[in-house]
Amino acid sequence: MSTAYVSDRRAYEVALDTLTLFEAGNLHSRSSTRQVARCVQRILTDEGLNTRWSLCLLIAKHAQIMWLGQVRLTSLALRGDE
Repeated sequence: MSTAYVSDRRAYEVALDTLTLFEAGNLHSRSSTRQVARCVQRILTDEGLNTRWSLCLLIAKHAQIMWLGQVRLTSLALRGDE
């Protein structure tokens, strides 16, 4: 486990990377935070970053919120309510 500091910006970038797992991977809107956090942990490990569980959970929640926002915007666009 690396103890390198993960900045807010870097955590945001990892959350963005996690979104691809919603778009084309095995995550979906009903995935638990724990499931998403495991994926985040793998991304952090691959990048040699800190893999503290609390950090993984924080980034996972951020990714879930971003995903739900995308789903909401897409829904509104399809209805024509933009």
